[in-house]
Amino acid sequence: MFEIPLENFTFGGWRPTLKFPSLPGGRKVESAEDYKEWCRIHLDLRLLESIKKAGRCTEPISVFLNKSDKKYVIVVGYGRYFVYEKLNEEYPDEGWNKIPAKIVFEEEPTQRELDEHLMKSQQVRGE
Repeated sequence: MFEIPLENFTFGGWRPTLKFPSLPGGRKVESAEDYKEWCRIHLDLRLLESIKKAGRCTEPISVFLNKSDKKYVIVVGYGRYFVYEKLNEEYPDEGWNKIPAKIVFEEEPTQRELDEHLMKSQQVRGE
């Protein structure tokens, strides 16, 4: 596990695997930018308070390195990422600019590998 600066993430390779409600105005979530907007609107405040109280995220997000732009892509942990983004916005000099992460794929995974990893992570969390 290590910490990755928030600016070292990319959302360009976002692949929707879940169905999301509409954005304000009835727009559907169809892109990485739409998904980021949806996550910011629906930020899990209980998760935010839990992470803030603990002083850090106790469960690292899962990522892989996108070799084309040398940025990290989140596999599991978008909610935690957006909590860190919000905490860093509110408390800019208090260490919320880096998030604990673990690399789960050495090469860019296939959609099947991503789906399998997501299923395993949900089973571990009991979802």
